[in-house]
Amino acid sequence: MSGVVGLLAMTSGAALAADWSVSGYGSIGYSYENEENLGFLRNIAQPDDYQRNGSFKPDSNIGVQFDLQLDPQWSVTTQWVMKERVEQRFDDITELAFVRYTPDENWDIRLGRLGLNAYIAADSRRIDYAHLWLRPPQEFYGGIFYDAIDGIDVTYRSQWDEITWSLGAQYGRIKQKLQNTASSEISATQSDQTLALVFSLEQDRWFGRLSYVHVGQLKVDLDGNSLLGIQVVNQLAQAGLGPISAEAAQLVEQINLQEETIEYWQLGFGYRGEQWSLQSEIYTILGEKAVVPEGVGGYAIAGYTLGNVTPYVIYGRFNPKNAPYQAQSDWGLSPVNGAQLAEVQKWLIGGINSTYIDQQTFSLGVRWDVTAQIALKAQYDYIQIADNGYGLWAIPLEADLQGRDVQLFSVSVNFVF
Repeated sequence: MSGVVGLLAMTSGAALAADWSVSGYGSIGYSYENEENLGFLRNIAQPDDYQRNGSFKPDSNIGVQFDLQLDPQWSVTTQWVMKERVEQRFDDITELAFVRYTPDENWDIRLGRLGLNAYIAADSRRIDYAHLWLRPPQEFYGGIFYDAIDGIDVTYRSQWDEITWSLGAQYGRIKQKLQNTASSEISATQSDQTLALVFSLEQDRWFGRLSYVHVGQLKVDLDGNSLLGIQVVNQLAQAGLGPISAEAAQLVEQINLQEETIEYWQLGFGYRGEQWSLQSEIYTILGEKAVVPEGVGGYAIAGYTLGNVTPYVIYGRFNPKNAPYQAQSDWGLSPVNGAQLAEVQKWLIGGINSTYIDQQTFSLGVRWDVTAQIALKAQYDYIQIADNGYGLWAIPLEADLQGRDVQLFSVSVNFVF
């Protein structure tokens, strides 16, 4: 961040003669579901508010972007976005802040804060106006809470017959703040060794991409209550209580992310016709710990344009690789502090399973392009959540995790300027 600010200061004289522009986007969205102890989340980086039923917060945002073209090869881009998040510091609202160098028509080099190139909507995930849907499908985008990477991006583009192709690589640091499900305290997650590789193709109206993201040395700085709980369970693991101590050691290992490695694979394709539009993405998450929601997620969307109105349908699914974590022994049977140990065991297992995802969604929606800069959207989602599969929702740890069907009604106004 300081590097970009410094560059702007050094080039302030040149900027007077350079080309610059200010643009922006925003959404005013309202969503409603009449479910007790369950709150809808656009993605899991939003605060856990399980008491709300209807809210403007999940789908509303406003973003402003500043572009400065210094010469044909050098440019600077910054973008700030106000949306629902656990903290609203300047660093948090800064979505983009990078310097771009394009030595020729093939190479594109960027340095700074960039959109993490892990999915089709990498640079436009917040810009709902740019997409047919009212919001990105929850089964794919809801669990991807790393939006940006601080580092370097190198892309090579070329042409082969009628096919335009590109190969890109990113390397740097990703970070995000998450709210503890059981409290209002905040945990910070960070990886200083994140690598993203992407290969994309485009021919006429068709496009496709394959990407891989390696998140290395991931660590989670736990909040005060969680850290204290881990310390207590560590003591329990060393207390020599047979199966209880053995399971306590196992639970601490599974819930504590320090220097963890997580991998993502993503495959996507789409078609943009004069009337028909199609798009689909599928991805898989790989990790070693039970708290990592391993599995396969994806969606498919199809729309048909009639004048200024485009009705569409979406199907989304996340299929977990493993079953929810189950207790290996009953800590309540301990002759010493059995009741208290049972509560600790419940808290630990609840924390692990709070990230478990198992759901599918059937959606119907319509988009009306009122003007060239304003679109109105309405969407109905019928969501089937399996037992324990609430990892994409705000729900208290003590809640009944039996599966349920949820109906979500949403309307939104999207605009650009």
